[in-house]
Amino acid sequence: MRLRKWKRRLKHLLLRLSLLLPADSAYADLEYVYYQPVWHEITVELPVSLSGEDIDEIMSKALCGGILRWCKEATAQGQYPGKLVSEQLSRNGTLLLRDNANTVHELTLQKLLNGFRQYLIAGGNVDRNERGQIDIRDIDYEASDAIIQYALFGKIIHEYPKRGGF
Repeated sequence: MRLRKWKRRLKHLLLRLSLLLPADSAYADLEYVYYQPVWHEITVELPVSLSGEDIDEIMSKALCGGILRWCKEATAQGQYPGKLVSEQLSRNGTLLLRDNANTVHELTLQKLLNGFRQYLIAGGNVDRNERGQIDIRDIDYEASDAIIQYALFGKIIHEYPKRGGF
């Protein structure tokens, strides 16, 4: 107890003689540095597998509602390798999509796969298992529309209407 008293007295004496700076003024000339979190971004390549049925399902959702806002006609080019128009791409067929401005766009399997890749890069939310197979239930009409637009245009041109909310 006596030692604490002596330390306190010594500190006050040194402060009065200006041999010791007060605690609050010792850091007065320093600017305060606030901690800002730093985000580090890494790029990871994950293999993704699409089956023929997955491609058929994506095309079916796109043709039944996803692209109907901007596409007024979809026809298969050449022979019909599948029974339905939505089955053409998975069998290496080609689809011709006519937009509202009567411009015809050619959609091939390779373009669709590239569109799916761009959709994932842009932040598309699709779960995959350990073998890289996607969960096709994650692809809805809006996602199928985005995949087709990335395949044809390289970007989203026709925005999907926003849903109303509270």
